[in-house]
Amino acid sequence: MREVLLAQTTPAPVFLEEPADQEVNPGDTADLKCRLNQPVTVIWLKDGNIQNVGNGGVYTYVGDSATSNEHTIRISGITVDRDDGVWECQALIPGTTGALRSRKARLVVRVPPRDRPSLQLGGSPLRNGDDLQVRSDLNATVACIARDSNPPASLKWWIGTKDVTDSAATINQTSQGGKLYNTVSTLTYQFMPLDNGGQLKCEINHPALAGSLSSYAHLNVLYAPIVTVEQNPTGDLLEGQDVTLSCYAPANPPSTVKWYHDGAELPMINSSSFSLEKITHEVNGNYTCMARNPGFEPVRTVYQLGVRYSPTFIVQPHGDTVDLEQQLTLFCDAVGNPTPSIQWFQNTTDGQRLTRGTDRNLSITADYSSQGKYWCRASNTINDKENIVLSDVAELFVKGPPKFDTTSGNQRNEVIADRGSDSILSAVYCSQPVPTNEYWQREQRPNEKPKPIVPISSNSPKYQIYRKELSRPGCYESRLKVLQVDQTDAGRYKLWVENEKGSSTNLVVLSVREASYTSVIVGVVVGVGSALILAIVAVFCCYRTKRFCFASKKSFSNGDVEKREMKVENGEMVRSVQKDDNLKQNPLQTESIFTRTEKKANGNANGGVHHVISNGNDLPKKSANGRVDERPAEVLHYAQLDVDGPMDDERSTPRMDRERHDNHNGYTDIRPTVL
Repeated sequence: MREVLLAQTTPAPVFLEEPADQEVNPGDTADLKCRLNQPVTVIWLKDGNIQNVGNGGVYTYVGDSATSNEHTIRISGITVDRDDGVWECQALIPGTTGALRSRKARLVVRVPPRDRPSLQLGGSPLRNGDDLQVRSDLNATVACIARDSNPPASLKWWIGTKDVTDSAATINQTSQGGKLYNTVSTLTYQFMPLDNGGQLKCEINHPALAGSLSSYAHLNVLYAPIVTVEQNPTGDLLEGQDVTLSCYAPANPPSTVKWYHDGAELPMINSSSFSLEKITHEVNGNYTCMARNPGFEPVRTVYQLGVRYSPTFIVQPHGDTVDLEQQLTLFCDAVGNPTPSIQWFQNTTDGQRLTRGTDRNLSITADYSSQGKYWCRASNTINDKENIVLSDVAELFVKGPPKFDTTSGNQRNEVIADRGSDSILSAVYCSQPVPTNEYWQREQRPNEKPKPIVPISSNSPKYQIYRKELSRPGCYESRLKVLQVDQTDAGRYKLWVENEKGSSTNLVVLSVREASYTSVIVGVVVGVGSALILAIVAVFCCYRTKRFCFASKKSFSNGDVEKREMKVENGEMVRSVQKDDNLKQNPLQTESIFTRTEKKANGNANGGVHHVISNGNDLPKKSANGRVDERPAEVLHYAQLDVDGPMDDERSTPRMDRERHDNHNGYTDIRPTVL
C-alpha cells in the first residue's frame, strides 16, 4: 500500500488509466495499468483478495507514483494457478472509509487442451481412425470432448470437406478448481448414403495452439438399395429395334435384384440387365426392378417401356337411324404410342364437312342437320412425322315430323312490303319422310267477321305458291307470293306441313306500308332514266344493223317519212301507207313495235283484234284501286316487228320472233290437298 498526504482542499481522485482484459501464455509477463490525477494510496486485488505488490518479486510497481501518480504493476513468470483471475485497482480516499475502484480486468492465462479430442458414440469411446457405423434412416449422436483448456476450446465438425457444426450443441464444464475447462460438443445428424466411406472429424481450435488438434472416424453408413433403371439405346424406340434394360441398385450391405413385367415375375432373368430383340409394341408395359439387402425393406422401381407405333382403332363408329330429338352417342377409340388424339368429322347431306369434337365419345341430339356420314381420325407424331388413320364411315339417318329451320337466311318471321308491290313469304323446313301435305293459311284479323279458315289456293289470282327442294336432301323452301299487296293483305300467314310422323306450323307476319313520296320520285327518276338509256341503245343498234323502221337507203328528209298502219279487213291484214307531216319534224316518233292480242267473243273472223299502240299511249292503265288491269298471261304475247327495208308485199305481216314465259327459278307450282 502506498500512502500519499492530501490537503483538505484537494478534489476527489479520478482514474486516468485503468487495467484492461488480457490473455497471456504461461511464463509471459503482463502489465496491469492504473494511474490517477493526484497522489493517493492504492491497493491491488485479484479475485477480491489484496495482493502484496512491492518493488521486487513477482508483482512489482512500474513508474513513479510520486511524480506521475502511476500505480501500474508488472506480473512476471505468469502461471495459471497463481495469476489467472480478475484484477482490480482501488484508490483510498483520505478522511473516509471509502475507496475509488477501477474496472475489473480479466487476466486469462491460456492453457491448450491436454490432448487431441476424444470421440464417443452412444457413450462408448472411439479411438482415432476407428469405424463409425450408422444407419441412413436414423439419426446418429456422436460426442467430441476437449479437456483442460483455458479459455474453453472451440470445436468444429466436418464430414469430408462439409462443415456440419450447425448440427452440434456445445457446453463448457470447469475442472481443476475452476481454472480450466472441458468442452463437450454433441453432433446429432442423419448420415446419407453418399457419406458412406468418408470421414467424420472433430477439430479443436485454441489460441494457445499454433495449429489445431483433431480426431476422426471412418463412416460406415448402412442404407437400403437405391434403385434406378436405364434403357439402352436411349430415346424413342421403334418396332424392330433391340433394347437393353439395366437395373442399378447400390446398397450397404450389397443387394440382389429381381425383374417383373406388369406384375409378373421374370424368373429366367437373374441378373441386373437383360435384352429384348426385334421388339414390337406388344413388349410395352411396366418393368419393375426389385432390390433387397439385409436389414432393410425391399425397394422397387418401375420403368415404363414404350415402343412407338402408329394408331390402331379398337372401337369404330356404327351408323343408325334415330328419331328426331333422340339422344345418341357415337364411339371411337384408338391405341398407339404416343397416345393418339381423336377428331370427329361429319359430311353433311348438303356436301359440307364439319369438325364435331375431339373426345372419344361424340354425343348428339338428333336433328335433321345431324344427318350425314360420321368418321373419326386418330393421329400421333413419331420422330416429327405425323401418323394418321381414318375410321370406318357411320351414316346417320333422322326421321321425324317436319321441323322448320329458323336459322335459314331465306326465312323471315316478318315481311314488310310497300303497297302495290309483290311480296314473298317463305319458310324453310326439313321432313323425313317426305311431306304428304302442305298449305298456307291466312289467319283472321281481330276485326274481321268470323268465317272458316281455308287453305290458300294456288289458282287464286291473288297468290302464287311454290315449293323448292334444297341442296340438303329432305329439306324444302315453301314460298307464298302475294301479288299487288294492299292493307287488306296485311296479317298473319301460317304454313302447315305434315308427314307420316306428325305436323308442324310456321307463322309469318306480313305488314303493308304506304309508298312514300320520296320512293315515288326515286321510282319515276329511275324509270325515266332506264327508258332513256334503252332508247339510245335501241337507236344505236338499229342504225348499225340497218334494221330501222324506214328504208335503209333513204334519209330522213321532209317528204320521206310515211305513216304505216295495219288493220284487219274482211279477215285479212291490210297495211295502209300515207304521208304524215307531223313525222317530218321528228321521224323517231314512229309507231311502237308492241302489239297486244285480245281474244274476244265478238271479234273478227279470226277471233282477235290487233292494236297498234302509238308511243305507248295505249299501255294498260291502273284502275281506281291502284291495281294494274292486266290480261291473263295465256293471252299476253310480246313480239318484235322485224322490218328490213321497204315491204314488197303489201299483205305481208309482222313476224313474231320470240315469246316470254314465266320462270319460277326452280320452284314448283303446288296444289294443296285439304284433308
